[in-house]
Amino acid sequence: MNYEIKLDLTKIDKSKLFKSDKTGAIYLDAFALESKSNEYGQSHMVVQSTTAEDRKAGVKGAILGNLKASEPQKKESGTIDEASGLPF
Repeated sequence: MNYEIKLDLTKIDKSKLFKSDKTGAIYLDAFALESKSNEYGQSHMVVQSTTAEDRKAGVKGAILGNLKASEPQKKESGTIDEASGLPF
């Protein structure tokens, strides 16, 4: 099963992003919370994670977007792009 995820990047609390000492990559912790499916078939909302201290204080993470299950796309086998000669 695949999932389509749609996020509003303007809602990310950038103060909660963290950088890996090892790789230098910048990460965002988030989770998908099951919700009632809506008219678009979205079954979960994606929420930015909060610290334990924030949760104790009643602070909730920002709702960043939604996700829905989708079927894997099937690739047509044997088709070759005439211009590039590549099989996609």
